Amino acid sequence: MKDVLLLTKLLFKSSLNKSGSKKESKIGKIILYLFVYSYIGGLVAYMSYICILSLKPLNQEILFLKMCFSASILLGIIQTLFTSLNLLFFSKDIENLLPLPISPLKIIMAKFNCLIIAQYFISIVFLAPLFITYGILLKCELLFYIIRIINNFIIANYTCCSICFSYNFSNEIY
Repeated sequence: MKDVLLLTKLLFKSSLNKSGSKKESKIGKIILYLFVYSYIGGLVAYMSYICILSLKPLNQEILFLKMCFSASILLGIIQTLFTSLNLLFFSKDIENLLPLPISPLKIIMAKFNCLIIAQYFISIVFLAPLFITYGILLKCELLFYIIRIINNFIIANYTCCSICFSYNFSNEIY
């Protein structure tokens, strides 16, 4: 298990294209990432605010959650499809990892962990502003936020597992 966690950390850092140059400022990167996240989060929150306010006179606020659930599954499938293709099939690190004294199963487990971490990140970036806006506008209790967090983790795991198992199943057919 320790090997899988270390390999996951290594693969995740390499997938972020971290270069070894010391000239780049870490504080500058953090500020840039916070600015981009706040910009995207603000746009998503504003659009969800407009959508919720338009559904409120019709007493159909729950329709917004259903649309977000469907959109998150669709976004998760598309993102997982492209990420898993790059991470599992087209990455060039397999040639470097196979000669190491690590079993191939541990390598695949570490790659799958990276895939799930990327899915969690995308899910948090796009769904957190939606659900925070929904919760504030409709004055939801703490239980709503807890259920949404659990739901996001289930969606991310479901999409990653379904895409990876479909790859495995399609290889068995052909």
